[in-house]
This record gives sequence, structure tokens and C-alpha cells, in this order.
Amino acid sequence: MQIKDFLLSSLSRTTIDYAAHWATENVENFNELYQLIFSENLKIAWRAAWVIEKVQLLKPELLIEKLPEIITALPFFPHDGSKRSLLLVILRSPLPDPIPVELINMCFDWLMSKQTSVAIQVNCMKVLDKICLQEPDLRCELELFLKDDLSEYSNGFRTSARNILKKNF
Repeated sequence: MQIKDFLLSSLSRTTIDYAAHWATENVENFNELYQLIFSENLKIAWRAAWVIEKVQLLKPELLIEKLPEIITALPFFPHDGSKRSLLLVILRSPLPDPIPVELINMCFDWLMSKQTSVAIQVNCMKVLDKICLQEPDLRCELELFLKDDLSEYSNGFRTSARNILKKNF
């Protein structure tokens, strides 16, 4: 299968699931797919990132060694779909120790930016909540932001903030 062509064909959950199963068949398939998240073709890159997110559900061990590279590259992905999917990969993975300061700063920046899509903001909120389990000193900063006036943010954002506050504070 030519994975690039497959990713450019019709997009559906079935297509993504099929590609994820294909990628888990062997390491060569996985590596070929993984390299496509860095493609200059944004359509291929974000669809490959979506498949990578599904691969993690099937074989999370394939992504453990890729996590530092994903964290480093995340701010440079131009497509929100790639960022959203790769934030989910980070969320579902064991966090590195020490946690990269760049990841913390990026998540706070995207969380607070009204220009960031809601899905990315919510995923950043969840990643930061997870980081706070390892770095409790950050909990106060996250709590202060989530308790602030969030009226300018979307309903989805405010609901996620309330859920995190209920869970932790």
C-alpha cells in the first residue's frame, strides 16, 4: 500500500482505522507513516498525525521513543489537526522526567490564546493537568487561570475548565 496516496484518498474514520492497523503490522510501516507527520503537504501531515493518534491506542509502545521528538516539533506543525492529534498522543503517554519546560510554556501559551482552536486549548488544559501531577508547583498557576473570568472563551473551553477544577480543586 502507498500510504501517502491512501491518506489523500477519501477521509473517513474507517480509512483512518485501516491505516492505523496497517501501521501496526510492522515497524517499517509505522516508520513510513510516522515520517509523514512532517510532510510539507499539510493534508498528508495532519491525516498522518490523526492515524498516529489511533496507532497509539493500538500499540502505544511504538510511540514511546518518539515522544521527545513530537514534543520538540509540536510548535512547528502548521495545521491545527496535527497539533490536536499529537497533543492527544502526549496526553496518553507517560511524561518524560524532567518534563520539558518548552512543553509547559507551549501548553500555557496555547491555552490562554484566544486565537488557538478550542480542541487544542482543551487538549493543552488536559496535558497541563497531567503535568501538575508530576509538578505540583504548577497547579496553582493552572488553577488561577481556570478560575479567572473565562467569559470570552467558548462553552466547550469553560466546560472543560469546570471539569478540571471539580476534579482537582
